[in-house]
Amino acid sequence: MTFLNGMNKKNKALQSFRLRIKFAAMFKHSLWATGTTVLLILFSISCSTKLEINAPYKTTAVVYGLLDINQPRQYIRIMKTYQNGSGNAYDYARITDSLYFKNITVKLINVANGNEIILKKDNSIPMKPGTFASDSNFIYYTDAPLDKYSAYNLLITDNDTKETFQNESPVSLVDSITWKNPSRSLLLPFEVKSKSLNGQDQYYPVSWKTAAYAYACDLMARIHYTDYVLNPQGQIIDSVQQVLDWSIEPYIPTPNRSGGDALSKNIIQNDFFNFLLANVPVKSNVKRRAYSLDFRVSSSSEELSTYVLLNAPSFGVVQKNVTYTNIKNGLGIFSSRNMNEIKGIPFSANMQSIMANAPSLKTLKFF
Repeated sequence: MTFLNGMNKKNKALQSFRLRIKFAAMFKHSLWATGTTVLLILFSISCSTKLEINAPYKTTAVVYGLLDINQPRQYIRIMKTYQNGSGNAYDYARITDSLYFKNITVKLINVANGNEIILKKDNSIPMKPGTFASDSNFIYYTDAPLDKYSAYNLLITDNDTKETFQNESPVSLVDSITWKNPSRSLLLPFEVKSKSLNGQDQYYPVSWKTAAYAYACDLMARIHYTDYVLNPQGQIIDSVQQVLDWSIEPYIPTPNRSGGDALSKNIIQNDFFNFLLANVPVKSNVKRRAYSLDFRVSSSSEELSTYVLLNAPSFGVVQKNVTYTNIKNGLGIFSSRNMNEIKGIPFSANMQSIMANAPSLKTLKFF
């Protein structure tokens, strides 16, 4: 019995050992199979050359509209982003349907009383040929007068998908500035001298009072001069009127939003001459005479001022600009500006003489 009991214990131990061996083999096989499966999955992923670069298609409106109470017609440009699929993006850019909505309704809504102005679609203004399709140039417009004392919202509805696009907050209309110099009643002739009798530069002052709802201004001048074409004997055989735009001060913040603050810019001879040298071409068979200037102050509302600031050139180490838009579900800007001009400020006879005899302007042949 003792021997049999011993044998039974040995058999049970051997059986248990064999079960452990079998279980270990099964576990090893399971680990191998699982590991192999994981490796195959990883290998198939790592070796795939298919890359989905396009997200699910989504229509995004691209809007540019600046309301100006001084203009008889208001324009809103509305386009859309496009997805080029597997083709060349430049090829799709030449397809008109890629750029414009087919069926939209565009409204300006007076916040004060809820009155709606439905804009019309226009395709009469040609677009210059370039990267994008130029066979059509759809712009939305209205000739309806705007209420200068109210704010406006823009509402764009895609009539096919019922999707809407609109500005984030009401836009107040920027009022007009008040000119101080030159004034509409007295066009002080344009003249700038270098080192006059008192040893100081004689400048030309441009001054105005700011408009309500203006957050910033910019000052520019339009210079009118004539090119007189000469034959080999120096005789005038033709004349061509020329126009040159000079951005004198591109961004001047206003002190407050109520308007009525005095702003000014003094134009000195050195700045004026440097601009002419950089922008008037040298021509051997031409002599020139400057006749007049127009001054224009453009006042911008809060949204436009922010847009201009954030899209200004960056001079730091990091060159990335922040994308700014005030369009819900879209891109672009809907805002207000006010462009106010004084035209026909004459060059004084003395200023014409100064330009003719200035050594720095000799190559431009003003007389």
